[in-house]
Formats: sequence, structure tokens, C-alpha cells
Amino acid sequence: MTQTAVALATLDPVHTSAHISDTQPEPTIHDAVSAIPPSTAASITQRWNGTKENTLRTLSCYFAFTIYGMNDGTPGAMVPHLESHYSLPYSIVSLIFLGPMLGCITAAFTSNRLHQKYGRRGVSAFATGSYAIAYVGMCLHPPFGLVVPLLVNAFVSRGWNWWAYYYLMLCLAIVAAATTVWSFWADCGTGDNTSPGQAHSFTLSVFKDKVTLLFSAFMLIYVGAEITIGGWLVTFMLNVRNGTPSASSLVASGFWIGITVGRFALGWITSYFGEKIMVSAYLVIAIGLELAFWLGEEFVVSAIMAALVGVSIGMVMPSSIRMMTKILPVEKHIVSVGFGTAFAVSGASIFPFAVGALAQAGGVQVLQPVILALFAVQLLLWLFVTRMKLDRDEDSSA
Repeated sequence: MTQTAVALATLDPVHTSAHISDTQPEPTIHDAVSAIPPSTAASITQRWNGTKENTLRTLSCYFAFTIYGMNDGTPGAMVPHLESHYSLPYSIVSLIFLGPMLGCITAAFTSNRLHQKYGRRGVSAFATGSYAIAYVGMCLHPPFGLVVPLLVNAFVSRGWNWWAYYYLMLCLAIVAAATTVWSFWADCGTGDNTSPGQAHSFTLSVFKDKVTLLFSAFMLIYVGAEITIGGWLVTFMLNVRNGTPSASSLVASGFWIGITVGRFALGWITSYFGEKIMVSAYLVIAIGLELAFWLGEEFVVSAIMAALVGVSIGMVMPSSIRMMTKILPVEKHIVSVGFGTAFAVSGASIFPFAVGALAQAGGVQVLQPVILALFAVQLLLWLFVTRMKLDRDEDSSA
């Protein structure tokens, strides 16, 4: 047998029929449907550094999420400067938290269609590009401007205008847009092959899924509590604990650092004992720490409690997303998780704004009882949602 015959004999019959030269490679399609593996497929776990492509994608996503985190930490550090510069009350300044809500709701309804049509390349370009466009406007410092606690304080304390901070954010957003689009360049979606009506109906199906709606509500309250703490912590430490601007900014940074430490340090513990038990434990601990924060009137005590609260809630959001993927079927992961996380970010607008409105009437000390209430509601929702998982597991085993 010749070498050519041996090579042809090892090919799949589909590829050896007709003419070899007429065989067309199957297109690679990255959408919600094609992402579902066949029932006979074997599960192979990929490593983040297994290939150069995976490494680039992981690092570019980490960098992009760093920009998103910096963006979330910015408004709270700017609240005192906006108050003094524009002579605005809490109720008006808190509008800076309400503004992003429209974008979050839009993302919740369009992310699935955007992913199907343009792939991860299009999603990354749209998301990071939106940040860059927003920072261009902020660099121009319109009449009512907006602004990571330590960085902002460093800019302002050196006599720089607050909008100078956004030149840094603009440069970082451009780098994030370039790296994420480049790393996901091959993931370009189906183009116009997907029916808009089909994608729209698939997106609307989340409203009929009780698990998706409950998890979305849980994540909305979590994100709302997280951003409310980060957004009003500097003002609280300044006005209630009588701290200096630099020390109060350090407390806010300690809270965000605590969340980061919690997500890195508590991941293996959460995986070992399971998300159901550990998230309940984290929320109970967070309630206790928040009580200590509220009742402890010393500045140092409040600063330590703020950092520990950050550590305790660090794994709540990642664990809820993981639990969501465990309960939902694979074909719903993209649309449901995408909707849930996008909808949850609207909590970053609603609750900080509500605290601002309440602070106008009762002072910024209303922050602590509001946060305690949000943590308690999270705990009740989590116990209810995880009970649904138990019921579903029992039904599937019956």
C-alpha cells in the first residue's frame, strides 16, 4: 500500500468520499447553540496557560476587569469633591450612581444577540469601547462632572483637577479594548446567520425561568450592597467617624482590597465545602462584621471592619454564578448568566441612589442599617434558591 493510500485509509469516510479537493472545511461558529457539546463528547478541562491563545485571552480579560473595578471604585471617592465643588446635596450627587442603570438594562437584553452575531470579539469591542467613549466625555469635564479612592485622592491632593484622573482611565480602556479584541479575534460569531427573532425569543425566555430570575435578584442586591458600601464609605468616614480625606480614602481602598483578597484566598475553601454552605456562612459573618462596624464608633475599628466585610463577601458573587451554572442546563448558561450579571449591575445604581436620597433626610449614617438589611435579604434569597437546587436534584434522581 502506498503512503497516499495509508493516509487516505485513516481518514473519516465522509472526507474520503467524492474528491478530496472538493472537501470544504467546516466553519467555526461561536454562538450559544454551537457552544453546546454533543452528548457523546468527552469533557476536557482547559488550562488558562495551556496555549498562547488561552494565556492572552485570560490576561486580557483580567486587565479589562481591572478597568471595570477601577470604574466601580471611582464615584465613591469623588462624592466629597463633587459636594464641595458644586455645592450639591446628597440627593443630587447620588445621581452619579443612577446614571449607569440604563446601560445595564440595555446590556441585559442585548448581550445574547450581540454574542450570537459578533462573538466574543464583538462583545469585548463593544464593552471596552463603551468605557473608552465614556472616559472621553469625562475628560472634557462637562458642567456636572463625575469621578479608585487612593488614585483620585492622589490626583486631587496634588492640585490636579478631578477630570485629569479620567485621562489615565481612557488610556487603560483603550489598551483593554485592543488586547481583548485581539485575543478574541477568531471568535467572531455567526454574523447574519442567526435569526433576530430567534435570538430575541431566546433572550425573553429568561423571564419564564424562575432560577434565572431569583439569581438575578440575588446578584442585584449583592452588587447593590457592594457598590453602596464602596460609594458612600468615604463620605461616612469623613462625616460620621470624623476622618481625614486621605485616611477615609484608605478605608475605602481597604474595603475593595478585602474583596480582592477574599476572592483569591477563599476560593479553595468554597470549592471544598460547597457554595451552598459557604455563601450562607459568608453572609452571616458579613452581618456580624457590619454590626460591629455600625456599633463601633472608633475610626480604626470601623476601618478594620470595612476591610473584613470586603473579605467576607468576596466570594459571594463568583459562587452565585457558579451555582447558577450548576442548576441551569448548558444551553441557558450564556443568556441566563449574561442577563443575571447585567441586570445585577443595575443594583449598583438603585441602592447607592436610594442611600443618597435617605442621607439627604437622615444623614449619611443611614448607610449601615441599609447595608444590614441588604445582607439579610441576600441570605434569605440564597437559602431559598439553594433549596430549589435540592428539590430539582431530587426530581432528577426520582
